Amino acid sequence: MGAKVSKQHEYIVPQENHMHIFSDSMYVSDEESGFVLSKKIGKAGDFKIKDTLGKKLFDVIGTESRFSNERIILNEDGSLLIIRKKPIGFFGKTYNVFSPHNSCEPLVTIHSHFKIAMTRLSVKVHDMNTNIKFKIVLQGDFLNRSAHIYKGNPNDNGEPIGILKKSLSLKSIISKEYTIVISAGIDQLLMIALALIFDEIHTETDNNKKSKKTRFTLEI
Repeated sequence: MGAKVSKQHEYIVPQENHMHIFSDSMYVSDEESGFVLSKKIGKAGDFKIKDTLGKKLFDVIGTESRFSNERIILNEDGSLLIIRKKPIGFFGKTYNVFSPHNSCEPLVTIHSHFKIAMTRLSVKVHDMNTNIKFKIVLQGDFLNRSAHIYKGNPNDNGEPIGILKKSLSLKSIISKEYTIVISAGIDQLLMIALALIFDEIHTETDNNKKSKKTRFTLEI
């Protein structure tokens, strides 16, 4: 799933052992893949997701209320993942990722809190394919909505497995657009879910006119 991409970007490391977090083999590719996430105009949490050749693969439908909001990732056959945000206290948020078949027990949960001068989103995941737990780290320029994604700590020989960037085209000025490049063997739905949460965090920051950096920890 996802179109093969050219090597006109920073090096990322293919994973020989496929990483399955919460998707089946259909969403783990043997080749490096790329996706374009385009926010729909006038729709707070709605996106359309295409491969780099322009083929539409997923829709994202967003709903919002005073107490929670959701992002539902769908393919042609129906919903694949549900991302649900819920306030916890004055500043904190949780982002729960559910299977559509069980909306009570989250597959993963993200807890966010403010930290000064942090440009990192840290993710603890459990690989169902190898039964190994490890960390994924997004690190980069949060102000401009871009990040390099690593398996492991980038300061301790972590392997680069993805690149997320906000597009700089005229279209992206009118409606936000991101590109994400994912290395071979990596769970694509996990990476897409992280990109959507990344956007949600910064959209809220824009709306609140805050300039603080934020650090996030995901736990299973």
